Amino acid sequence: MHYFRCGVVHYRNLADTLGTTCGREAKTICYDCGTSLCGPHTVVCEFCKEKFCQSCLSFHLNEHSKSSTADRPAGKKKTA
Repeated sequence: MHYFRCGVVHYRNLADTLGTTCGREAKTICYDCGTSLCGPHTVVCEFCKEKFCQSCLSFHLNEHSKSSTADRPAGKKKTA
């Protein structure tokens, strides 16, 4: 499958509102946002092995931590 060019935007400085895209040949797409990604901009989740851009991976990892805390059994509560 061909995804054209990597869509990750590079910023030169804070005044650069548009930035420029990476432009390398894309090999995959972000599982969450659908942005085309080249190899260097692809990050694989260590838990589910899906491919993400760096921004989406940060949010995705929070979801893994929420589900793991929900799976823990509730401890005994102390009573007075």
